[in-house]
Amino acid sequence: MFPATTLSRCLVLRQSWKHLRELYFRRDSTDYQYINGGGRLFSYHNQAVLSLSHRGWSILPERYFTSDIPKNEKDVTSEDVTIGGLKRRWRKCLEEEGVPESDLSVEAIVAHVLGKKMFHELDASIMTLLPTKKEKEDIDRLCHQRLKRMPVQYIISEWDFRDMTLIMKPPVFIPRSETEIFVEIITDHYRKDEELKILEIGCGSGAISVSLLRAFNKSHVTAFDVLKEAVELTQENAARYNVQDRLNIYNESVSCRVPKHLENSKFQFDLIVSNPPYIFEEDLDGLEPEVIKFEDTAALNGGRDGADVIFDIIKLSPHVLKPGGYIWLETDTRHSDILKDWLKRHRDLSVQFVCCFPDFTDRPRFCQLQYVGDT
Repeated sequence: MFPATTLSRCLVLRQSWKHLRELYFRRDSTDYQYINGGGRLFSYHNQAVLSLSHRGWSILPERYFTSDIPKNEKDVTSEDVTIGGLKRRWRKCLEEEGVPESDLSVEAIVAHVLGKKMFHELDASIMTLLPTKKEKEDIDRLCHQRLKRMPVQYIISEWDFRDMTLIMKPPVFIPRSETEIFVEIITDHYRKDEELKILEIGCGSGAISVSLLRAFNKSHVTAFDVLKEAVELTQENAARYNVQDRLNIYNESVSCRVPKHLENSKFQFDLIVSNPPYIFEEDLDGLEPEVIKFEDTAALNGGRDGADVIFDIIKLSPHVLKPGGYIWLETDTRHSDILKDWLKRHRDLSVQFVCCFPDFTDRPRFCQLQYVGDT
């Protein structure tokens, strides 16, 4: 028989539960053991099925149950003790509290805890299994964070962007799917073998810089961000994809002046790229709690007309761009007309509006400007 210490960690399933025929559970770091009434001991090294009969006592490790000895048979057979039941319970809880995309949120968390990037990578049979104690604790803890409206990207500490999986940390701005289109527009404009010198203003997580460095193997990027955490995160993501040697990054603002690290950069860069703060100040209060409570407000607030930083970037361009160089901007859908009018009133900058590309909803989102040089 088991020693007393082992028995103290087990649950006794009584004979009255003889109608229970099978119990599924997952492998933990140790082997599973089962002993029937005849004293025979079995070890299961992967997924196991335990057949429970009316003969003798059946002993199972306690860690595979979500609570102490169940009060009745319903507690044992309830679907809520399975991984699938846990997922459904949290989805309902998030829905009732008005958390958006509750199903996708729980799926991402469950997949993360079970060691997968995507929920569809999990075998469907896993939903019928009992979680280990640690798996349940982790799912509960992370879902509680989502209940407080923390973005899933921060909860699981990573998110996919194009063909990369980037590290995510609050309060650094989380790249949106629109920005993937933005990067694609830029990469389609240049030859892949060009030796581009790229300047990014407001690098955030490094999604754009790292993408461009990977797309153009001979290119170099100089990036700026006012948030120290963003500079550090960009460095981490650049190192993850081994492009850090072609990246220079500075914790400095470009607002109202030329940064000291660009003072001697006349005609140095082929292009400026930026996904700047472009939310209209009056629209900030209407943002989701996920954004207001957790993301860096400075990365969102574009001022009264959402273009404060955009105008600073345009004013910087004659100091750093080669004549004929482009400025690529992700903007609000209203900024296309605003920029056209503003550039007409600032002809001394020698910057012209070229075009505006649509996002996936066919709204004008990505603006292309050009520094034409002295005329």
